Amino acid sequence: YNYNKYHFRGGGQMTELVYGLSAKEKSAYVLDQIKLSLKQNRRVVLIVPEQQALVWDRRCARALPARAMMQIEIVSFTRLADSVFRRFGGVAKHYITDAKKTFVMWNALLSLRDSLRIYKREEREDRYVPLLLRAVNELKAYSVTPAMLEGAAKQLEENGECSALRDKLQDLSAIFAAYDTLLHAVYDDPQEIPDALVQTLQNHNYFSGCDVYIDSFYTLTPKEMKITEQILRQAENFTMTFACPLRADAAGGELHLEHIRTFSHDVARLCAKCGQEVHSREIACTASGPLGVLTRSLWDHTAQPYEGDAGNVEIVRCGDIYDEAYAAGAVIQRLIRSGAHYGDIAVVAADMEQRRSITDTILTDLGIPVYFSGKKTAVMQPAVRLLLTAASVVAGGWRREDVISCAKTGLTGVSPDCCDALEQYTEKWRIRGRRMFCDPDGWSMNPDGYTETV
Repeated sequence: YNYNKYHFRGGGQMTELVYGLSAKEKSAYVLDQIKLSLKQNRRVVLIVPEQQALVWDRRCARALPARAMMQIEIVSFTRLADSVFRRFGGVAKHYITDAKKTFVMWNALLSLRDSLRIYKREEREDRYVPLLLRAVNELKAYSVTPAMLEGAAKQLEENGECSALRDKLQDLSAIFAAYDTLLHAVYDDPQEIPDALVQTLQNHNYFSGCDVYIDSFYTLTPKEMKITEQILRQAENFTMTFACPLRADAAGGELHLEHIRTFSHDVARLCAKCGQEVHSREIACTASGPLGVLTRSLWDHTAQPYEGDAGNVEIVRCGDIYDEAYAAGAVIQRLIRSGAHYGDIAVVAADMEQRRSITDTILTDLGIPVYFSGKKTAVMQPAVRLLLTAASVVAGGWRREDVISCAKTGLTGVSPDCCDALEQYTEKWRIRGRRMFCDPDGWSMNPDGYTETV
């Protein structure tokens, strides 16, 4: 191992912010610094996003001696909380699952139905639940409380402006408060783990004598910034990377990186608040060939055309998303014939949900096995939708919309054709309520409505 590639930061606490466009070279620098920390027998904590943890586990396993893996901890902020709680207490919590959150939110929405203004449309409950769950999770991530929402609504009311926004904020405040009350009656909320972690770190020194590295983040939530503040106050050495150049481009060709640069300035101010002297380092992109040119010049509007061999970079102009799917299939088939494996190939799009059904159909027709990676909310699962819509049928007095939604979950034994016929029949004859749906004599009205002949 080339431990001497970079000079070790010895002789006291050091805070270093590392800048650069090349993720590969920044990660290589961080790995070299980790090696130096381990050579000094320091404990190392590497904090990365959840999806990067496995990548870094493999990278460190290949590059470090087996004994060194006992001194390094590779975690996300969530897993960091688990490690801290196991050492200082706080593990014994009864956390709610995403599926149970769905039912709690539905119950909160149902209990407030008569007092809501914006979210009182009964036929839209199943659509409101996932949207409200995402809204509440985001509000909690940014430390926004129901009282703050209510205060903002009152301020709008005093100004006599934005009545629709005021009503929406009041509804969100009431739903948020009811949801929180119902949830904490039985469970603990995993969204509140960062708050508990900050409190624990304020009372215990977890990072004493430790070198901490934070890599691959484009931004941090306010709660994660509070955790980072506690790390800065405790750690022996601190290093964090940013995916942008150290200095802004005078020509203004890096507008897409401004949010990352703003984030880096926030971290620098946090370091100053903690009394840390910041050392900045820029890792230049040294990649050659077409990929290196793309990395350095993609957003440089003054860059000269690349005259060399394009290599493996290929740009295909397509007429529509159908052509895009066929083009992707053709490239995949070419790669497979040249010896690649399906597991080595990924298809990425800015909005894959828009292309999902088309891409799935076309690639399947071409004989290409497809797996779509992504999260689905619990409310989108057929079993959960069956339970939610069945509860809505009973609680809502057998509304036609609820009965049809329940039948269309695919788990009631009613075929799609029968669901369509049921929907048209109940609409034509205005069938509503439990008595009409459960009529023991059945329905004998003409499916075509009132006509001259039956």
